[in-house]
Amino acid sequence: MVNKSEVLRKSVHLLGLLYIPALFYLGKDFMSAAVLLLTAFASFLEIIRAKKEIFPDSILREYEKRGVGGYLYTGLAFSIITPLFPLKACVIAAICAFAGDGLAGIFKKVNRKLSFPTFFTFSYILSLTLGLDWKLTSVTIIISAMFDGRKFLNDNFTIPISAAITYHFLTTLFG
Repeated sequence: MVNKSEVLRKSVHLLGLLYIPALFYLGKDFMSAAVLLLTAFASFLEIIRAKKEIFPDSILREYEKRGVGGYLYTGLAFSIITPLFPLKACVIAAICAFAGDGLAGIFKKVNRKLSFPTFFTFSYILSLTLGLDWKLTSVTIIISAMFDGRKFLNDNFTIPISAAITYHFLTTLFG
């Protein structure tokens, strides 16, 4: 069963999709600066959070209460991706991180077997809607979904990074 705090946590992922129209309308240079600024602010919040409880417990997972919040990993990932990768690689990274991972997190609370189909389906549909190549997108989503829920490095970092690298690599090879 899905609880309200998980839906709240994942709704933040879905808000991250606003990054995509911001990229198109404000440009990569502006968004690079904005993401860096937001990540610096997130770092500041983490320093304060280490000393004082500033977030409700319901929005943090147990490992985040003892360590670093997932939002900082996301900020770090997009601080690397936005200035260094082409626009379409930034877009697929956002789709996988925010739509794929966000919705898969909700659906896997109902049934763990729904995680990958949800991640793939929502990411794929959104990617096609935004005009990304269907073959390159398919491979990219599958590879980035493999990082969902992995603990060796926070998936808020590995999902968008792997998506950007994979899409860029594939477009370089197959254009």
